[in-house]
Amino acid sequence: MKCGFFDVYLQFDDYRKQKHSKVASWTDEDINLIRDAAEQYFHRLHDLKRGNQEFDFICNFEDKDLELGGISNSTLAFVRIHGEDFVSKFYIKCHHFGPKGTSSGQPPDINELYCYKLLELIAVGPTCHIVPPIITTGTKTSVYIATKWDDNFKLMEHVIQENGLTADLAVQLVLLRVLLFIADLHLQNCGVWKGTNNIAIVDFAPENEITVHDDIKAQLFTTFPHSRWKEEFKAVKNKLDDNSWLKIAKQNLDKWDLSRKIELAQEQLDPTKDVLKGIELVFKKRKLCYSPNLQLKEYVDTLNKNLENLQIVLNSTVH
Repeated sequence: MKCGFFDVYLQFDDYRKQKHSKVASWTDEDINLIRDAAEQYFHRLHDLKRGNQEFDFICNFEDKDLELGGISNSTLAFVRIHGEDFVSKFYIKCHHFGPKGTSSGQPPDINELYCYKLLELIAVGPTCHIVPPIITTGTKTSVYIATKWDDNFKLMEHVIQENGLTADLAVQLVLLRVLLFIADLHLQNCGVWKGTNNIAIVDFAPENEITVHDDIKAQLFTTFPHSRWKEEFKAVKNKLDDNSWLKIAKQNLDKWDLSRKIELAQEQLDPTKDVLKGIELVFKKRKLCYSPNLQLKEYVDTLNKNLENLQIVLNSTVH
């Protein structure tokens, strides 16, 4: 009698290949998997630094306080690796395009990972680690972002409530939105570093459209950091003339030394790209034929071109 067992088995294998990526993506938001990946990542850093020396590794986890905002599928980690005197606190979440609630996620965006590095280098973002997953076979969504908790961070909503929005902070956010193509800068994702006038961004969303602006000067006058605090922004903007607004922009560009940091961020991201490539994790495709390297090159080239155009405007108009 013809059983057909092997026909069924082959059909099941095809079904598994088609469905495994989606099913696996549901587990990417699992807190235990995030914690396992983070512990493995930091333990490897510890072993690399200690060599043959004995030094206690510390890695403990706690649930994130709901009052702190952010996404639900995230955790806090308390880590000490070799050479460090104190335990550091990290906020760890899935990348922006990862699963949300019951929805399956998308692959990580190479531009997002690059932006975290760049924001760290210009002292706008916290110290950042890009954590690869442990379970990777077939899943297209696992990559975790571990940002070092900084008690000097003050939420923008508290800044506005206590002192109001300043022109310096508003211009910094506009610059970063226009140049880096980042969004979702609501009052819980940004703020200031206490005791400074420096903007702080702890979370963001990468924009889909990356382009060389036709009129970058106009972008600086018409771009809002976020719709939820559009009125506060407009009140500040209306108090300044165009030259004063651009002067603040130039001061912050000079402070960030953005041209040099753009190149440095690429260098720092390269080892991470190699690790993710080694575990066969794919990236979000912005254009069907583009590899992550080409996508990142296009993004950086666009960033540099917009920066060059902006510097020409500032040098010719700011007095």
